[in-house]
Amino acid sequence: MDIIHSQNPLRIVLGDDHAIVRAGLRGVLERDGRFTVLADAQDGLKTIAATKQHRPDILIVDIAMPVITGLEVVEEICRWCPDTKIVLMTGLQNPTIMKCAMASGAHGLLLKGDEIDRWPQLLCDIANGEMRVSRSVKAVLDEPSIHDSLTRRERQIFIGLIQGSSNGTLAARLGISINTVNNHRTSLMQKLDVHSLAELMTLAARDGLLEIVDHTRTRDNGSTVDDLE
Repeated sequence: MDIIHSQNPLRIVLGDDHAIVRAGLRGVLERDGRFTVLADAQDGLKTIAATKQHRPDILIVDIAMPVITGLEVVEEICRWCPDTKIVLMTGLQNPTIMKCAMASGAHGLLLKGDEIDRWPQLLCDIANGEMRVSRSVKAVLDEPSIHDSLTRRERQIFIGLIQGSSNGTLAARLGISINTVNNHRTSLMQKLDVHSLAELMTLAARDGLLEIVDHTRTRDNGSTVDDLE
């Protein structure tokens, strides 16, 4: 049975660091009548905690979140809440960022402020198992990028490396061996024609990927994703 054909509204958790965005999106969804917003959160760790607590039908989370990024949130929710559909949203019209987002395991990608009147139907489609992006996102995704040759795993490791994660940390986070991380790291650097981490960071800066990393903030209390398990 399609979820949207049931009598119960779709249960939503929102993650965005701007209160005005959370309030605006909550208003749009609840006025539609097909959704109920169970919780919202202002950083990546709180978004994970709220999602694990409520087990919503859909999580909507910004890519550039404080503390940990939306891409890291996707990894954790895929692991702990496999039945929750994940929709990433962004205000960054950057093909590399968007392609990394689509490779993260998310079920949809929406551009903030774009076609907001279509979001409710797109979310219903996603809840029923379809992959959906807004029209503007599709246009950006069609632009060629040097990162097109990277596999999903290589993109995950690329993002982790520019965030400063060690090979050991990446291995633990992704559930793979350090040797496998090393192999993916070597492969992605060959594909991108870079020969050091410094060159990789330069490439990331050129392609705007540091816009995601710079948005994260140091965990003042030393908390980590593992603290939520």
